[in-house]
Amino acid sequence: MGHYKSKILATGMYVPEKIMYNRDLEKIVETSDDWIFERTGIRERRISNPEGGEYPSDMALAASKIALKEAGLEPNDIDMILFGSVTPDFKLPNTACVLQTKLGITNNCAALDIAAACSGFVYGVNMADSMVRTGLMKNVLVVGSEMLSTEVDWRDRNTCILFGDGCGVAIVGRAEEGDKSEILSCTLGADGKGAEFFDQPIGGAVNPITVEHLENRTHFMHMKGKEMFKVATRTLADNARIVIEKAGLTADDVD
Repeated sequence: MGHYKSKILATGMYVPEKIMYNRDLEKIVETSDDWIFERTGIRERRISNPEGGEYPSDMALAASKIALKEAGLEPNDIDMILFGSVTPDFKLPNTACVLQTKLGITNNCAALDIAAACSGFVYGVNMADSMVRTGLMKNVLVVGSEMLSTEVDWRDRNTCILFGDGCGVAIVGRAEEGDKSEILSCTLGADGKGAEFFDQPIGGAVNPITVEHLENRTHFMHMKGKEMFKVATRTLADNARIVIEKAGLTADDVD
């Protein structure tokens, strides 16, 4: 196998039409536009149509078409789809395969779902970078698409102010010889000890959803906001330093 440089060839995005503003949440939970914005920087979030047309694969289809056009590629130029989501269309088949079909891809490209929550897209880009660099794949479609509005308890102020729906995609492919644009460095990691800060223990094999869970509203996501914020900011800063060093750069080089 050869050794190539990789780059992001193109990107695309889609957000649902419906907008939920902070002032809309004021009618549901004890909060205010000022309180939310001061702590999160969020003024609004998008909410998918629950009746269809804006499911994760639908949003990914729209975003992928934009990226393909920008990259000057056809659907069958894609060698692999990495679909990051914790709200897939279905358990089976995987949503990467659903997207493959909707794009009209007939080359039997590899298709894989990644369940890594907020880090799903980062994992996907890292994986795509490795695939391209080794020559195993030439063009990898990396997707991050979530419909978290279905997993949020809209009575829970700790979570409902933070999440919405949307999709972003990138096509990671080979950088031509002499191309100054490339993925310089990547890093991955995880710390399972922090599971208690952000979890959704109901709905898996250990605790299948029951009528009692639905009645008590215990099947939604739960977050310890203050603890999660501390972990996230520390982890992001640490990993930023790692990728800068791996790229042979310093913080002052980042513009």
